[in-house]
Amino acid sequence: MQLAKTNHVTVNVIDAIMGSGKTTWMIEKINNDLKPRYIVVTPTLDEVARLINDCPKARFKAPDDKGVHGKKYADFEQLIKDGENIVTTHSLLSRMTTKILDALKKQQYTLMVDESLAVVSVYKELTSKDMTMLFNGKYVYVEPDSFKLRWNHKDHPDYKGKFWEIREKCDNGNLIHFQKNTMLWEFPIEFLRVFKDVWVLTYLFQSSPMANYLLADGTKVNLYSLKGQSSKFVPPTLIDYKDHDETAVKDILRSPGVINLYDGPLNDIGKPSLKAPKILSKNWYTTKAKPKDIEAVKNAIYNYFRHVIDAKSVDLIWTVFGSKKTKKNKRYGRGIVEKLEGKGYARGFIPNNTKATNDYIDRKHIAYMQNTFHHPKIFDYFKARGVIVIEDLYSLSEMIQLIWRSRIRKWESIDVFIPSSRMRHLFKCWLNTNSSSELKEALKKE
Repeated sequence: MQLAKTNHVTVNVIDAIMGSGKTTWMIEKINNDLKPRYIVVTPTLDEVARLINDCPKARFKAPDDKGVHGKKYADFEQLIKDGENIVTTHSLLSRMTTKILDALKKQQYTLMVDESLAVVSVYKELTSKDMTMLFNGKYVYVEPDSFKLRWNHKDHPDYKGKFWEIREKCDNGNLIHFQKNTMLWEFPIEFLRVFKDVWVLTYLFQSSPMANYLLADGTKVNLYSLKGQSSKFVPPTLIDYKDHDETAVKDILRSPGVINLYDGPLNDIGKPSLKAPKILSKNWYTTKAKPKDIEAVKNAIYNYFRHVIDAKSVDLIWTVFGSKKTKKNKRYGRGIVEKLEGKGYARGFIPNNTKATNDYIDRKHIAYMQNTFHHPKIFDYFKARGVIVIEDLYSLSEMIQLIWRSRIRKWESIDVFIPSSRMRHLFKCWLNTNSSSELKEALKKE
């Protein structure tokens, strides 16, 4: 297929349903390249190891924090300067600085991104007091069109104090000052422009913050999909996105007994009301829910796993907003996980943003205990930049990614509990449609 090219950066997106062979296609493309020059970015270290193994010709190097260059990012920079083929994680790419841009441009790398990048997030390292000090002292100013926070080098050219890291991020173009006392972190779009080509392999791309980010910038996006049955040795075929068809996969998923979606009285905890129109949302859990409401959710999880499906703890996963206490993270995420943990299922918790891992590929029972929305500040930021954010698609995409950590990845049957009436409706719309256009029409009807 002839790919469209422009002088401005063009992002090529392969948007294809899970199990369609996106990674297989990428590996085949790399292995067939006579002069490979790639940086491949993947969410997990397991995928880093897989690509090193499956692409022997490229001789991929992974940045090493124990190497002669010291810290991992320093090793990443040196590998770029040496022109090596590199495979690394999303988190390391997010640490890129302007200092490496010239070397990247010189090497003419193709960037391959497995799953959309987390390009915008809320920046929490500055307090309101810090921000007042920065503005009152005229250390920083805001670009009116882009909302970018910039360092005032004219008045403070040699600053090396408390806000040194903020100065670095301002110069890097990472910080966005949006609305009063709201700071966002953003991956600078300029960083994508130094690559020869950019490819993103994902699903429901148009729902992602990365799609909104590119749209706000006016970056051209070429949408593709995949066709054909994929295997390790036979990659699928690249096709125009308008020709994509999920019927074959969805027919399997719609077969009796494959996805057993709970439809019973335990779902009552997720019914909206005038007092709680966004019940089970993050705001509801943290500011609206009373102790009896939390107890009702906890009891629903227990009853579903214990009495509805009689699940063993090793066979289940469940999620909600927040994080679980670990050796590295010694506090709970706003207390939501702690309050909902119960006998027989507590160890099955996984974070709600879990993606691109096979760690739970044998789990067959899933409880999705939240009503997902964009972070309101990020939603408003994109809206202010003229982007129409498709909230329902974003919510659906986040939920599907979580559910697809289970054994459905192997096309084996699963049991799913989605008590939020909104989220359950979104899942049904997705399951009963065969393309993105059909899905969008189904969502419009509500």
